[in-house]
Amino acid sequence: MAVQNGIYRIGRNDNASLTPQIDEENSFVVLIEPILINQWILTKSSDGNYTIKNTGGGGYFLAPVDAVVQVNTHLVSKREPFEWRIQPAGLPNHYHIVVPGGPIDGCELAADLALERIYPPRTALRPLDVEDSAQAWLLRKLED
Repeated sequence: MAVQNGIYRIGRNDNASLTPQIDEENSFVVLIEPILINQWILTKSSDGNYTIKNTGGGGYFLAPVDAVVQVNTHLVSKREPFEWRIQPAGLPNHYHIVVPGGPIDGCELAADLALERIYPPRTALRPLDVEDSAQAWLLRKLED
């Protein structure tokens, strides 16, 4: 099922959502308990990809640091739009958020948690594994 335009909370479950770490450009996008700035506007473009913009600071979700699109690049909030392919992940309301036009570095790249084990957890580009439901994001629609 295609994702509709609207305001969403994006997380791994209802207890943790993605948000910019601070309300500034180039702020790491992290996974924390839900708060108001955890809300994102998903807008589908004419090519079928999506931009994801934060409702709080207005930055675009998960833009690669310095526009470097490769495995393990951390994801940050940016003022310039970055497009994503959003594809169903098999579970209701769960989707993979994927860099369009892949493969890159020999694989499709998706938004996922970074390998560093720090708090709060940061996000990064990781090889897409469609069989791994833990890599999928829960998109909870809040309003149109």
